[in-house]
Amino acid sequence: MNAWTAGRRMEWSGLATLAVAKLVLLAVFGPLTEFDWGSYSDFADIILHQRAWLSDAGLSGNATPMTIFRSMGYPLVVAGFRGVFGDGPSHLVLLVLFQIAASLGVTVLVWRLALAVLGSRRLALLAAAGHATAIGVLYDQMLLSDSLYSSLFITCWSVPLIGLLERRPAGRAMLAGLGGLFAFSCLIRGTGLPFVVFVLPAMVAWARIGRRAGPWVVAVAIFLAPVVATIGTLTVWNHARSGSWVMTTGAQFVMIQPLVKAAGRGHDVFDGDTPIDVLAHERLKTYQYPEVVEIVGDLFSRYHLDAVASAELHKQVYFRAWRRHPWAMVENTVNNFNNSVILQFLDPLDNASFYARLATGHRLVPADIPHAMEAFKDGDAVAVALFVAAIPLRIGAYGLMAVLALGGLGLLGRSVRTRPAREAVAAVWLWAMFFGYTLSLCAIHMVGRFMPAILPAGLIAALFLARPLFAALPFRRRCTVSHV
Repeated sequence: MNAWTAGRRMEWSGLATLAVAKLVLLAVFGPLTEFDWGSYSDFADIILHQRAWLSDAGLSGNATPMTIFRSMGYPLVVAGFRGVFGDGPSHLVLLVLFQIAASLGVTVLVWRLALAVLGSRRLALLAAAGHATAIGVLYDQMLLSDSLYSSLFITCWSVPLIGLLERRPAGRAMLAGLGGLFAFSCLIRGTGLPFVVFVLPAMVAWARIGRRAGPWVVAVAIFLAPVVATIGTLTVWNHARSGSWVMTTGAQFVMIQPLVKAAGRGHDVFDGDTPIDVLAHERLKTYQYPEVVEIVGDLFSRYHLDAVASAELHKQVYFRAWRRHPWAMVENTVNNFNNSVILQFLDPLDNASFYARLATGHRLVPADIPHAMEAFKDGDAVAVALFVAAIPLRIGAYGLMAVLALGGLGLLGRSVRTRPAREAVAAVWLWAMFFGYTLSLCAIHMVGRFMPAILPAGLIAALFLARPLFAALPFRRRCTVSHV
């Protein structure tokens, strides 16, 4: 029995139970899909069976040509499984198994980082369990890019922190491998490159330990080399086939959505004279997503703006709204920071309910009191009981979020005034990462599937700040931690 398995029967039993649970869900419900799966699958078929797209982005064909609008990372993965195992149902099951395996590995990383920060096996298990039972358990089984992106991104920001806290020097092979993983994460999610800011600071600090990879500048260069090579190659290739230096044209649909929401709240954010402003005044009646689709389509059909020009115009109108209507955009950001973010904090019942709604079409837990009253009138005792059981979990999630937000500010202030322990510095950094990532997405567009990539950072920081509360619980027993 090696050093990592010795004395950790509880941890390995928990991981085995989690693996079995994920496999049972897959066996019962199979791979799950949402609307976006169709475009990923179609792109994978294009990769396997067509060649024209390699030299022509298809800008003249339609408003959102697939091979430049959609990030190509996940379609490449789908094409790989489809090419090797055929296009029958088995290749989708194997793809989901791959996503589950990657997620289980990340759960181990979350536990290991939590152990290093929190110094408690029980709290580390709680952090890992929170990660494992949040909404990510759904997207592990979903044929979407989010599970793989989360696994890649968490690996890239957690491994340097683990190495830093455990005082394990960074090797060149590890740095290059992490760089390759981060580069691929940028192919899976086209907006992923700016999030390198959440990886580099810990990477620099880690590289200073032992200097196995040489000076920290060299270490960072080793990490960034695959990222620069991948993004540079993609951008050059897109320029060759479209005439523009772009990665994707995904801004066509993303950047306008916060403006539509703000307009729906009565703010005149479409107060310019661009084609988007004209079309917004014509099309927006319900302020729902189908009207966004109509606007994007009209930009192409009426104004003859191809996908690249359309994406650029969407960016200009978005940033103009921040200049002219900052409070409307702040309001939108605050409104996006809602239960899709907060109820990820140790609220497995509501996350299971969300899973059930997508898998079966029915919620397990009524969303609010009016829905619970309807269930009561209908004699649905199970739904009412689950609603009552969810109340303390929801209160706890909101409480942890409050601890994270306010306690993090206090810890940051103390860290500035005094020289804190490295665990406290790590907690501050995790706090900053969580809010930096989450608020930047809330400023544009936030949905629950974006949260698994950063949830462990918020969970570990919140548990670090809440340790005095856990210490007061009568059943808590401290465990000795050894970093091996």
